[in-house]
Amino acid sequence: PPPSDFLAHSFVCNPGRRGTLVTTACQEVHRDPSSPDDDLGLFAVFTGHQGDLAARYCASKLPKKYFGKEDDNRSSVASTTASSLTSRAVNYDLRTCLKALSHGADRVCFERAKEGTQVSATVVAIRDRFLLTASSGLGSVVLAREKGAAVAIAKPAESGNLQRSTAGLAEAKLTSTKLLPADEFLLVGDEGLWSALGPEDAVRIARAALKASGGDPKSVADKLTYAAYVNGAVDNISVIVVLLNIDAVVGSAAGRKKAAKKKAAYTNVHNSGAAAPRGKAAHMPSSPPREKGAGGDPRHHARGLFSMKHSAA
Repeated sequence: PPPSDFLAHSFVCNPGRRGTLVTTACQEVHRDPSSPDDDLGLFAVFTGHQGDLAARYCASKLPKKYFGKEDDNRSSVASTTASSLTSRAVNYDLRTCLKALSHGADRVCFERAKEGTQVSATVVAIRDRFLLTASSGLGSVVLAREKGAAVAIAKPAESGNLQRSTAGLAEAKLTSTKLLPADEFLLVGDEGLWSALGPEDAVRIARAALKASGGDPKSVADKLTYAAYVNGAVDNISVIVVLLNIDAVVGSAAGRKKAAKKKAAYTNVHNSGAAAPRGKAAHMPSSPPREKGAGGDPRHHARGLFSMKHSAA
């Protein structure tokens, strides 16, 4: 069975330097207590390029269409039996959802004076250890496989094939990948994230943040958006971090609990000024000081992992 943290997730959006785009996301997990392998996950990042109407419509409606909560998608994945589930069948269901989403967004935008009629989407669906992705813009999905091997599952569209209209949702490129037990996590990011970080850089930063935080996806998302900002991202920087097998990165739950207790003990020793246990150092290293005049701009106090530059820069 998958670990208890399977499909734990977090979304973070940083406005970047320009801050003119509108990014929204949907994150929904349906758990089956009797069979954890049947847990369903749906994660998507939508970016509006002429207002936010289309992006917000898509984020609110996609879960309802995919999980069969609306009559216009009777053949949703939620109603598909496990015995009939194949990568082809799941692809068909996701394609059906995106077509319905495209038609609905077109209708809503037309009724409201064509506001927010451009949107790019990066969508991930997980069912029965299959990973389905769809991308209609410059977003991408990166899978961290065993020992942090980075694999770009959904790649950004080439500039000549870029479609940001709502009609582009219906033509989004779909992929299907079988998840392996040793796969560690997913990174679902928009154009802002991947313009500043390569897949290998992002996975390396994410693994370090997971180890430092004891497996907190929110901490990972914060570190990734921060790193992209430091590396020069201009537009919105958005990412959803989805855990698949956290034990493979930071050890078992029992081991994480033991490490947390040990860290807390040494933190207490440092704060109280008491003597450390024999053979151990009492001092806990502090964060590096902010540079004089740095203000609130994170570019002035980047350190360590986040001072690296993307190899393609």
